[in-house]
Amino acid sequence: MKHVRVVSRKLDYSKEWVKIYRSKVQLHDGKVVYWYTPKLEDCVIVIPIEADDVYLTKEWRIAWNGYLVTAPAGGLRQSKTERQRLMHVRHEMKQEIGLDAKDIKKLGKILLSARTMQTCHVYLARNLFKSEMPRDVGEYLEVIRMPFEQAFRKFVTGRLLTTSYCIAAFALARELGAV
Repeated sequence: MKHVRVVSRKLDYSKEWVKIYRSKVQLHDGKVVYWYTPKLEDCVIVIPIEADDVYLTKEWRIAWNGYLVTAPAGGLRQSKTERQRLMHVRHEMKQEIGLDAKDIKKLGKILLSARTMQTCHVYLARNLFKSEMPRDVGEYLEVIRMPFEQAFRKFVTGRLLTTSYCIAAFALARELGAV
């Protein structure tokens, strides 16, 4: 079988946290096509657990013109090391739910999709304690606490709208026996 070959790739668009690349690709059969690939900044998502409960946020999101419920998460900007990612996990927890954790464990990472370049690093946080930071400008959210299993069921049945990476993070935590 012949290989797919990227003939050329150029940055077509760049703004804050998103870049879009235009690639000229030669397919297995020799045909040449052009593909656009969004590159988003990598992110962290953390599942903060206290007893059997998880802390979530409810926030209005422009892409869906509605409210989504998700675990605390945020873009990494230039954070590339594990130490920097852990600092960002703590920052997101303090800023979004007013808590920090004595125990934070990395569960794994998730690739957003086959056509979008973004890696979501998944963490579990336990032994929570109060520690607040001001929220970002324009960030208005509600903190929700509910049993982990109840939240997971609501996510997978669509009774609570969430992101794919939140569902994947919950499934990863559940599969690894972290909750």
